[in-house]
Amino acid sequence: MFSAFFNGILLGLLLSILIGPVFFMLIKTSINDGFRDAMFLEAGIFLSDIFCIGLSYFGLAQLFVQPRYEKIILLVGGIILLIFGITTYLSKKQMADPDAPTKKTPVHQLMLKGFFFNLTNPSVILFWIGAVGLTVTQYKNNSLEVGIYFFGTLLTVTIIDVLKALLAVKIKRLLTPSLFVKITKLSGLAIIAFGGVILFKALFY
Repeated sequence: MFSAFFNGILLGLLLSILIGPVFFMLIKTSINDGFRDAMFLEAGIFLSDIFCIGLSYFGLAQLFVQPRYEKIILLVGGIILLIFGITTYLSKKQMADPDAPTKKTPVHQLMLKGFFFNLTNPSVILFWIGAVGLTVTQYKNNSLEVGIYFFGTLLTVTIIDVLKALLAVKIKRLLTPSLFVKITKLSGLAIIAFGGVILFKALFY
């Protein structure tokens, strides 16, 4: 069991190193709206990962790897990421005073945003399909060990995401208004790039 947990931690570390659109959304939220909002966004991301793992484990994911459905998923996901990226890039939101009270976004809205934003990236679904397939094979479909493995993975990813959000909050106090705008636009461009790559794959592969 410890071996499964340790291997899950290794996968979590690998996932944490990879930079995707969710990374930029999490950092942007932490800087713009504070640590509290970033954590509820992260909770939604966490739940969407569990959803993908469950979907893959119980076999429903086979539907998504069929070529006719995979192309549709890539197209829809790429378009949604492009929309997110463009709206982020064009955002006129100004840097708020770190010490000033801010209007709190409802918890359910933040969690739903994290949940569905994570799912808009088709690579997330495809990654978990592959990871679950390999893990089930490695542990001979032992439900307990598979569960421990992915518990280790998700725990590691969540802890590191929390640390990223905390660091972003600390950096916020060092930001100037112009640098804040540049970071927001960089986040938008990064998400646009991810969406563009996904659309390219959908159209030309």
